Amino acid sequence: MSSLKTDLSERERNRFITERLPAHLRSSFTDEQLSALRQAFTLIGRSPHRIDCRMSIPFPIRSFYFVLLAGPERRSKERVAAAQRAFLIRAMVLLSMAVGSGLVFALSGLSGAGNSQVRRVWHAGQQSHPTVVPFKYTKDECETSGREWREGECVDYEHSPDF
Repeated sequence: MSSLKTDLSERERNRFITERLPAHLRSSFTDEQLSALRQAFTLIGRSPHRIDCRMSIPFPIRSFYFVLLAGPERRSKERVAAAQRAFLIRAMVLLSMAVGSGLVFALSGLSGAGNSQVRRVWHAGQQSHPTVVPFKYTKDECETSGREWREGECVDYEHSPDF
């Protein structure tokens, strides 16, 4: 990609630098310093990446941009290692979320399968199943509700798991 500053000729670059410097500083620069400034300006606008694709994608409400850069790795080893650690942490969090979600779905599926098996056994032959009624505390309360008092508990012999 070329930019305006990289397309400037040597003479234009010299003028570009000297016009933007205050008058009292122009004469204080040595030839070596001016040469370094010229070299710096030639590098402006050049991408250090071999592939540098940038585009804007307009949408009715908002615009987005897309950037694809590729080239040799120039970051320090510490910075690369930090980026790799951050990537691994994100990957581990996502993996644990996926495994956890899978376990929840698997366990909910198993519990549903267990209920259907109980219902199949229930419908296979039994008509009722005795159970203790927890909210009847006296023999009179139990017997007036049509249940039986046995060994200090109110027992209902007509309980259905479909209830």
